[in-house]
Parts: sequence; C-alpha cells; structure tokens
Amino acid sequence: MILKTDADTLVFEDLKGIKKKKNKYQNERRMSQVPFYKLLQIVKYKALHQGKRVVTVNPAFTSQINYKTGK
Repeated sequence: MILKTDADTLVFEDLKGIKKKKNKYQNERRMSQVPFYKLLQIVKYKALHQGKRVVTVNPAFTSQINYKTGK
C-alpha cells in the first residue's frame, strides 16, 4: 500500500535510536514490536524496482510545517 502512490520519492523519518529514548507515556513493549529498519529495507527494495526512491529525514521539527500549504 505504501508504494501505491504517484509520488516518485517516499520520505520516512529516521527513527534510528527511538528505542533508546524512554518516555513515561510510551509503551516500550509496543515500540519494540515494530521492526522499522526491516520495513524500510523492504520498501527501499520494492521502490527500486518501481523506479521510486526512498529517503529518510531527521524527525526534529517535521510537524512544524503543513505539507499542503507550506505554512
């Protein structure tokens, strides 16, 4: 479903080290159930065959700008 888009570039947040951060509101067991690295590797592999590219960005301040309006 992720690759069923017209976009040529897929952007993911770089979640490296997310398990190291502890927050009293996060359920650590639930976070460790998601193999993000494996998902990213599969998406990159399949995107390559469809002529798409996958990039990761630093998640800091990504929610500051609305992607539709740019404000």
